[in-house]
Amino acid sequence: MKILVLGGNQFLGKALCKKLLELGHRVYALNRGTRENPLGVIHLKADRNNTEELKKVKEKKIMDCIFCKLANGEIPTATLYEDDEFRVILDQGPATKGHALILPKQHFANIYEIPDETAAKAMILGKKMATAMTKALHSDGFNLVQNNGEAAGQTVFHFH
Repeated sequence: MKILVLGGNQFLGKALCKKLLELGHRVYALNRGTRENPLGVIHLKADRNNTEELKKVKEKKIMDCIFCKLANGEIPTATLYEDDEFRVILDQGPATKGHALILPKQHFANIYEIPDETAAKAMILGKKMATAMTKALHSDGFNLVQNNGEAAGQTVFHFH
């Protein structure tokens, strides 16, 4: 059973909500308050009073995180480096030669969630990987890119 986190019935429309529920999806709507509805949409208060349901939604998102699975070895990868906290892998659809991902093994959606100490370790590891890869690939330069949020181009919501 899948969980979808939505902006509310009004955002999707009642017909689409109803169809998703018929297909076995659990539909959550974040809004200003809870209310009864005939569709069975689970409304979560935006003031975060429903912490148990929000926790369940977050745990489900983490369990389904493809980068968590890659970082923790659940899915085979071309691994360049690994330690207790990080795995560095080659990207399956590289934008450039040597395109690699530094993945923390613990789930953090973006830079706003990652602890300072872990972020610092990621940058140190980034510098080590840049040095090694620049030498190995005989490149003239190197990019370190880290997008945060959909508007910034982040497509997988696991810090990388």
